[in-house]
Amino acid sequence: MKSGTKTKKRTIATAEIPISVCDVMKDNTSKIIKKLESQIPFSTQHYFDLYAAFLHSIDDVFGTCYIAEKQFFDKIGFDQNMLKSIKYVSDQFTNVLLTQVEMTSNLQKSHLQFQKSVLGMSEQYTHSFVDSYWKSLTELNRFLENTKKTYKLEPQN
Repeated sequence: MKSGTKTKKRTIATAEIPISVCDVMKDNTSKIIKKLESQIPFSTQHYFDLYAAFLHSIDDVFGTCYIAEKQFFDKIGFDQNMLKSIKYVSDQFTNVLLTQVEMTSNLQKSHLQFQKSVLGMSEQYTHSFVDSYWKSLTELNRFLENTKKTYKLEPQN
């Protein structure tokens, strides 16, 4: 019976603390956001691990092919001038790709900064709206209080 007593005490204690709709929504929203935030490192690390494994896999394929192809092409005996030309074209293509990777990274960085800026402006707007809403509710409460005083409203039986 001791456990039943504890349950009653907890119920009574909880019932005595007034809560509002805003309290419930804020508390639960905060719980969900904190849970999502806690998953960010886990998700991000797994994405990076997968991406690194993908890049390593591509590098490994070229490394494995290199050994087999080297034996094949060395036996054919390519002209060194032709190989220098192929290397030059390959280097130029590589430089273009590296530049594109850098440009894409900068674009993504700018895009994320823009999104963060828009979120900041949205938050400022929301705060401004909530402040106006709060002022309106305050004025409405004053009006209702004055109305009660003016008409001296009494509860009806």
